[in-house]
Amino acid sequence: MTKFQKSILNWYHKNGRKNLPWQQNISAYSVWISEIMLQQTQVVTVIPYYERFMSSFPTVRDLAEATQDVVMEHWAGLGYYSRARNLHQTAKIIISEFQGIFPNEIDDLVKLPGIGRTTAGAIKSLAFNQRGPILDGNVKRVLSRYHKIEGWSGSSKTNQTLWFYADKHTPNTNVREYTQAIMDIGATVCKKNNPCCTSCPIHEKCKAFMENEVLCYPAKKPHRKIQEKSCYFLIIKDKNSNIFLEKNRHKGIWQDLWLFPKCTEFEDMKQICASRGLKIKTFEILKRQTHTFSHFKLLYTPIIIEVSVKEQIENNSQDSVWYTSNNKLKLGVPAPVKLLLNTAGNMLYFNEVQNG
Repeated sequence: MTKFQKSILNWYHKNGRKNLPWQQNISAYSVWISEIMLQQTQVVTVIPYYERFMSSFPTVRDLAEATQDVVMEHWAGLGYYSRARNLHQTAKIIISEFQGIFPNEIDDLVKLPGIGRTTAGAIKSLAFNQRGPILDGNVKRVLSRYHKIEGWSGSSKTNQTLWFYADKHTPNTNVREYTQAIMDIGATVCKKNNPCCTSCPIHEKCKAFMENEVLCYPAKKPHRKIQEKSCYFLIIKDKNSNIFLEKNRHKGIWQDLWLFPKCTEFEDMKQICASRGLKIKTFEILKRQTHTFSHFKLLYTPIIIEVSVKEQIENNSQDSVWYTSNNKLKLGVPAPVKLLLNTAGNMLYFNEVQNG
């Protein structure tokens, strides 16, 4: 075992995180769920979602047999919703093609929806304690600084270099502890901002530290201007304050989630309601709000619309539903819709709707 590996492991035995929910009763299933949730999401945010998810779907079979709406409802608020769709799809594949048993080979794991090389390595090392290099954001930061690797980690050349070192440093024994250790060092010591370099077990050989250039690594992603998109959210309510929602069947952002009908032009509001058998009685335009995605900003203007129903729309159909705040429907809704529904449930916006 190299000095690098020994230093990492010695630090972990004294300082590593050992009480996270997914570190208890470790299984391939629990590692998989936690690793997918932790992509692009901080630990403190993930913990309550993980605990609720595992309570509802304690086994891969429970997840496979759940409806997509229920799975999406448990994911609502975590963002990057393709992760939830891939989880559901992969669970079904593991039941149907692997007899409910997780494969432990990288080549088999990376063929499953949503599982890339890093997640496969995490499952192999953390769940099976077998050698499987990983390269998540924390590990990239540690290796980029230690070896002073030039270039943005998203570029093919830099990524290839990082994987070379990730593989080189991964030991053949104590793999579970090493994998958790190097992730913990990246998360708690070799932080993006305000790194605690003198507390790092490998700082004496860290090239970026020795040259006082720690904050220069990893190299930042080339700047790209964030685009803005605008729309109106039509919060349609009937005389009983039930809210009309539709399932988004379009691929991309918020696919398979429940949304308010929306339009890009205010003038389309009347036609959208009419096409659904709804006649506008009153409406109120609310203050524009912003929701930021990784690659664009959505500027949405809520419009509360009170309608009369000319043609009864079937409740709880596959694509539309009249939603009430006290019902028991399990619906996956994105954060902006959830916020507006909660507001509606508290009757903050829906008292005394004025004519537009």
